[in-house]
Amino acid sequence: KKLFVKWDEKIKKDKYIYYESDWEEFFAKDGKLISKPPWGSIISIKISDGSINWKKPFGYQDETEIGLFNSGGASITSSNLLVATGTTDNFIIIKDSSNGQTLWKFKMDAEGTAPPLIYNYQGKTFLAILATGGLYPNSNKASLLYIFGIK
Repeated sequence: KKLFVKWDEKIKKDKYIYYESDWEEFFAKDGKLISKPPWGSIISIKISDGSINWKKPFGYQDETEIGLFNSGGASITSSNLLVATGTTDNFIIIKDSSNGQTLWKFKMDAEGTAPPLIYNYQGKTFLAILATGGLYPNSNKASLLYIFGIK
């Protein structure tokens, strides 16, 4: 709590209460990015002091988790499973939130484009993922809703 109070006080003092950003990708002649991966990660942060518990690349290329750009999001279940989507590989992944180990992945027909929705219905937990195709022009554009039951 003290860390966030400190950050908030600095923001107020500097009168900088909004955030703007812009990004651009640079590609080589072969169509690949000129920088090396990871381009995206999932990071577990200890909220009391801001230290990093673990950091894992987020996104697969050729079955290797290298870390890709993402435009989706992450959610955590009541049983501490981290569910994430939105990478250009079209996967939804479930990780153990205590150590970042990938427990399950499923390839969708398009990129996930919003944080997964986790809900309970009649005593069972469900996971809903919207997949519309992401930001890139060459992405598979779709209008899909995936729903999974979690045991």
